[in-house]
Amino acid sequence: MTPRRTLAVAGREVLRVGLGGARWSITDPADDGPAERLLAQAIEAGVTYVDTARAYTTRGVEGHNERLVRRVLDRLGAGAGARDEVLVATKGGHFRDGDRYLVDASPAALRADCRRSLGLLGRERIDLYYLHFPDPRVPLTDSAGALADLRREGLVGAVGLCNVTADQVREALDVVPVAAVQNPFSAAAPPAPELVALTAAHGIALLAASPLGGVRPPGAVERLSPEAGRAARAHGVPVPTVLLAWLLGLGDHVGVVTGARRPATLAASVLAADLPLTRAEHRAITDDLQEHP
Repeated sequence: MTPRRTLAVAGREVLRVGLGGARWSITDPADDGPAERLLAQAIEAGVTYVDTARAYTTRGVEGHNERLVRRVLDRLGAGAGARDEVLVATKGGHFRDGDRYLVDASPAALRADCRRSLGLLGRERIDLYYLHFPDPRVPLTDSAGALADLRREGLVGAVGLCNVTADQVREALDVVPVAAVQNPFSAAAPPAPELVALTAAHGIALLAASPLGGVRPPGAVERLSPEAGRAARAHGVPVPTVLLAWLLGLGDHVGVVTGARRPATLAASVLAADLPLTRAEHRAITDDLQEHP
């Protein structure tokens, strides 16, 4: 049996397909049951990277998503290894206020956000703590310095950055080691080659948020890349699985964070971790994407 493909993140080896919980909360669900069952199913299927954030919450409950993650991990318990084996990443500096999403990445706000998340997750240390968005009112080096302080104090195991450019990564690296960068990118909108190369050179995991963004199969996928459709038929997998596998083929340091809300979507996403496309298939899909941006 071919070993499952993993990714080095924050000193841990995790499945290259992680699960993000944003849409379990920002849609203001009336019932958390489906999301809790999906997260448990993901962990049982081998997902070992779970992504949450302060901003992933409902209108009326502070920290809704982080509470949900904690409930599921506590219920699975140490016997299942969930709390030890699953890397939990959360984010600060961005928050929900009713229907508004605001940014405050000042050092004081990041410290308060981190402590709030520690309490909600029921942890003494956050495995991976991201700056959710750079704050245009705060020098990035100040925000990065606050994260460096949290790391030195042992409240944070590793530091990540979200929604950043290659130049911003370089700026932060002058202040703190960066373990992961998470940006929205997909086959429809691939990451900048400069960012892929920079993160690879520094041993930084590059994670795709919304990795199927802008793609609505099946019709849109076939227009985006007929070769992805051919590869899907050849391997006997859904087309979205091929598109995720194509992203993973950008580098051994690249992972995806699926926002799956249904078991079928989760299963199709996890399959990508076990689908190394051939070089010819990856190149053919790349040629399609360059021809039809």
